[in-house]
Amino acid sequence: KALAEIDEDDLIHVGGFKGEDRRAAVFYVDKGKGAIANVNWWIYSWKFIGLNVAKEAFDLVMMVHPAAIQNLPPECKEVTEGFHPNFGQAGECLYKPYVGITYRDKSYDGYMNSQECLFGPGSEFLSQYKVLLRADLDTFPTPRLLGYWPEGVVADKGYGTMMGLDTIKDALRSLACS
Repeated sequence: KALAEIDEDDLIHVGGFKGEDRRAAVFYVDKGKGAIANVNWWIYSWKFIGLNVAKEAFDLVMMVHPAAIQNLPPECKEVTEGFHPNFGQAGECLYKPYVGITYRDKSYDGYMNSQECLFGPGSEFLSQYKVLLRADLDTFPTPRLLGYWPEGVVADKGYGTMMGLDTIKDALRSLACS
């Protein structure tokens, strides 16, 4: 019993359950079926490592093109008007119909859909999360995310593909200042 109390105290004060704080990994899912295998791998990995348990307070949020909604796994629930994260509950797979910036403004590179969905029209519900992890679907979570509650903005711009382009830098600055 004493060890269980110590574990609970550690969770409350060190890095697990944060009361009314919650985290979410946010993805843009474009139309078609191409990304659905990656969505399924994210859900599988999220469950396999235990990121979905209540003490982790970690949801998966898909900002999904309306034409791709029918392809999502049935366990993903739509974010509706008046949505509030389920504080203190197990993680959920959620989705919000979303038309990416490149469909609204052809001057943007398709990559920007996955950035802009964090602050574009209809994304206001994301402000209820303490931590947002903007992730690509062709990645997957690892156990290092367990109990990880970073403060401030954490950005890895050393990846090297398009990150050096001025247009990408300008768009990221715009996102950071929104």
